[in-house]
Amino acid sequence: MHDTSIFEKNMAILREKYPELASKVKKDDKDIYRYKVLKAKTGEPNVLIMRDLDHVMLYDNDNPFEHCRAYFEGLNIKSAPIVIFLGFGLGYHLYMFTTFFGDRLGTKKIIIFEEDVGVFRLALEMVDLQNLISHPDIHFFVGDDLEGAYIQIRKKIITEKGAFSFMRSPKVIPLPSHLLLNGEYYLEALNKTKRACRQMMLLAGNDPMDSFLGMDNMLMNIKNIVSTPGINLLFDRFKGMPGVTVASGPSLSKNLHLLKDIRERALIVCCDASLMPLMKRDIRPHIVITMERTDGTEFFYEKVPDFEGIYLAFCPLVRPKTFDSYKGKKFVVNRKFSHFNWLHLDKGTLNFGPSVGNMAFKVAEVLGCDPIIMIGQDLAFGEDGDTHVSEMVFGERDEYYHTNVLEVEGNDGRPVKTSNSWEVFKVHFEEDIESYGGLCINATEGGAKIRGATIMTFGEAIKRYCKDEFHPDSIIEEGISNFDKDIDVPNS
Repeated sequence: MHDTSIFEKNMAILREKYPELASKVKKDDKDIYRYKVLKAKTGEPNVLIMRDLDHVMLYDNDNPFEHCRAYFEGLNIKSAPIVIFLGFGLGYHLYMFTTFFGDRLGTKKIIIFEEDVGVFRLALEMVDLQNLISHPDIHFFVGDDLEGAYIQIRKKIITEKGAFSFMRSPKVIPLPSHLLLNGEYYLEALNKTKRACRQMMLLAGNDPMDSFLGMDNMLMNIKNIVSTPGINLLFDRFKGMPGVTVASGPSLSKNLHLLKDIRERALIVCCDASLMPLMKRDIRPHIVITMERTDGTEFFYEKVPDFEGIYLAFCPLVRPKTFDSYKGKKFVVNRKFSHFNWLHLDKGTLNFGPSVGNMAFKVAEVLGCDPIIMIGQDLAFGEDGDTHVSEMVFGERDEYYHTNVLEVEGNDGRPVKTSNSWEVFKVHFEEDIESYGGLCINATEGGAKIRGATIMTFGEAIKRYCKDEFHPDSIIEEGISNFDKDIDVPNS
């Protein structure tokens, strides 16, 4: 029943579109005693999958295709712009759906999860799947890497043009035989997809007033934008040099003392909430990041005694009083929003995530830093429930994060408690790290594990990568030194 030519044709398409999956299939050494291939009465292949004490047949053995058609008709679906298949098997359900139902239901995207690589290989051996595999709007996720699937869904599927408009109404099609075989896997796959959609909605924003506030701030900041150099003057100025991003998580106190001795050997980029804890220990970062469009961030700078040698990287959506409260030098970081194009000012545009920590990572990246070493990026509660490092301006415990608490894997391999908001930030870090060409080191020494980052103590990271002096202050100053000569800003 196996057709070598069919398998090779399927594999050729699979290698082109899903090279990692093709390698997984090629390496699969399936348990031949677990699968029994047989013929349905109508001649189509069918599979009996053995379990511990019983077995599960993938399809009705009288007429698999008609059984699939009847299943869809029984679901009584009225509209299905995005369809999530929980199970693939030999592909009969997907074939029947795309042939008889997809166009009528307005289907734009199809996502398929299949837990069993062995079953997927059987499908490749017995059924011509070339059109389904190569289809640009059908996406396969096979095997147990659901976290990787989540990133791909978030980054490459629901962010495609037009997907946002129908993301609110996905339709789930569970294959009953697959739920019997591994219901937990398919439930987790569904949860990952829901999280990806939720992440997209959060990043896009669902409050028109929030967008209007940002535009209002930008318009009030026009003079500040025009008269301030942009981050594009610093692109790649630190190519191949180490950068340290400093967030305000509760573990930061473990590593603060090590920052003081590396100021000439690493670019230190800190989040606005981290500035005062650093300054109180006489630690001076090179760049401070701020991006929030609401009131309150101005308090991060009110008690700073001396801004010498510390530059504020600000997104123009911040409140003007935040800009005014920072008395040191500044540069503009435009976000990849369309309204920044209205000004026709090339200041440098970054596609950064929803948190100040996400923005700090992207700033370090575009400046050319490699490696990027993260500290204080807990994205989780401290053991005592604290949310921030001690001496943060608004206190060590923010009750906002204590709603919707969940567990994720920690950097030490044990579960840690986090919040929905932090999980969103974490996922965006994982996306950024995946596309970053250098080495990212998570030296937080606590908190949630960030996929793609190398875990290392801060002391070890300094010993390995922060060896040579390169005087970051001088590099920044040289980069923006000619700015005033290149523009003509009215005094009024």
